[in-house]
Amino acid sequence: MRKTTIWQNRGRDWWFTDFTRVGRTTRLHRRALPGYWQTATYRTDGFAGVMVLANPKAAAPDITVRLPAKGRYSILLGLVENYCDRVLVKLQGQPFFDRLAHGDVSPADGNCLQEVWYKDVDLREGDALVIRQDAAMARRCAVAYVRLAPAPAPTAAEIPLIATVDGYPGNNGVISFDEMLAEELQFGDTQVAAICHGTDISGQAQYNTRLPRHRYTVRDKIEEVIINSDYYPWALEQMRRYEKAGRCPLRDSVGAAHRSGRKLYAYHRMAVTRLYAPFRMFANPMFDAHPEWRCVDLDGTPVSRLSIAFPEVRKYFLEHFRETVKFGADGVCLTICRGWPLVLCEKPVAAAYRKRTGKELRRVRPDDPDLRAVRTEIVNRFIREIHETVVEAGGGRAVEVVALPLAHPRVNRHFGMDCRRWALEGWVQILCPYPYGYSAKRMDIDVPAWRKELRGTRAALCPMLNRGSAKTGPELLKRAEQWLRQGVTGLTMWDWDNLSVPAYRLLAANIGSREGRQRLHKLWEKDWPVRRQVLTFDGIAVDRYHPGWNV
Repeated sequence: MRKTTIWQNRGRDWWFTDFTRVGRTTRLHRRALPGYWQTATYRTDGFAGVMVLANPKAAAPDITVRLPAKGRYSILLGLVENYCDRVLVKLQGQPFFDRLAHGDVSPADGNCLQEVWYKDVDLREGDALVIRQDAAMARRCAVAYVRLAPAPAPTAAEIPLIATVDGYPGNNGVISFDEMLAEELQFGDTQVAAICHGTDISGQAQYNTRLPRHRYTVRDKIEEVIINSDYYPWALEQMRRYEKAGRCPLRDSVGAAHRSGRKLYAYHRMAVTRLYAPFRMFANPMFDAHPEWRCVDLDGTPVSRLSIAFPEVRKYFLEHFRETVKFGADGVCLTICRGWPLVLCEKPVAAAYRKRTGKELRRVRPDDPDLRAVRTEIVNRFIREIHETVVEAGGGRAVEVVALPLAHPRVNRHFGMDCRRWALEGWVQILCPYPYGYSAKRMDIDVPAWRKELRGTRAALCPMLNRGSAKTGPELLKRAEQWLRQGVTGLTMWDWDNLSVPAYRLLAANIGSREGRQRLHKLWEKDWPVRRQVLTFDGIAVDRYHPGWNV
């Protein structure tokens, strides 16, 4: 075993296991003092070292570790299970930090180090890894080692991969505007080709809109005590900071996506709505101001969304779509799986039904074919208007409409959503079915049924890979390969911006190519993730008769 200043060379791998050797510029201490990283010795079966830890309010300084090798390597970090909530990492010179966490484990699993793949990268002489505590989110952090292992050459995606990104400006705390761009820039070294970026909260713009009635009521919400203090107040503060600086998070995100060679579709949850107490942060004043525009069920009960049967409601949606495309988006994403039904049994629906059948609407069943035909006509008109609005707003640019409908064509038809017509007419270019059925309960996506539905059209079929019965990386890979055999065009992942999840990171880098999927098979056939049992921790034996029993 050959030694360098701070790294050990074992075969083809390089190991860094002792954080006390990073240099005097890093503040380290045996105790958990503010402004310091706490150090603790550890020993496993294969090696020993000194890890660094930081409690949520530690405000620990950045750690810079010079890398000893040149060429293509995988960077892997050994994170302390049940203590390292999240760590920020980047290569020095990279304009943003990536977020890294270990996979799910049980608190009863004992003290283990979980090896988490960060990325494959072509290292140059002088490169360094920067490790930072996530102070904005007040996260615990503990890193035991860094390993460099020879990495294979990258492969190009052979199918389109689409990521949805929440777009909420406070999901990662009050961070710099440059760090906000990580939401898009993090996909730059993955196979993901397009990002559906969230642009609304209950129908109100979560960016700095020029449309007065679309503006999110930040002032009112700041006066309230909000139920979740982790995210929502920070979103409000971020929106105020952007406005004060004369910047717009959506414009910034569009620019970042384009710089990294990715498309950005502005996604809109298809509901103008309000939640109940104490979740009033999710409230659109238009919903309360116009109860006459609400969706109404067959028994006359108004429900929590406005109906597109009313032209004023359709106009509101179209204003939003037009603006996001004018801000540079490559199109819009109709996130129907977060906003259906678009229309039920409102007065315009009852009038159209009466004209069509001569009957009163209140006497029919929910699955009445004439009722469905009336709803379908209203929804089709709206989808056509969206297409025309987006094309006009694009001003000659190539723009697209993406739709996230429900799991099975028949479920969509029940709610008046004729996806085949949308595809045939060219109103929608990409369909990404989501695993919801008649309600927000899981229903498996039926790919053969969708293939039949879209036969003879040019629409791409990119179903939602996660948010169904498959949860783990191997399960998602198996599902992807089954769908590809069945003839899907590509794949979509919900909340794929959460690349701190190890399986999500690996899928984003590999699942779009046959060779990449083969690599994942080989990796996941092994005992994955790699977990190394800690024998001694801070000088104390923890692998038998655990000292935690005494507390």
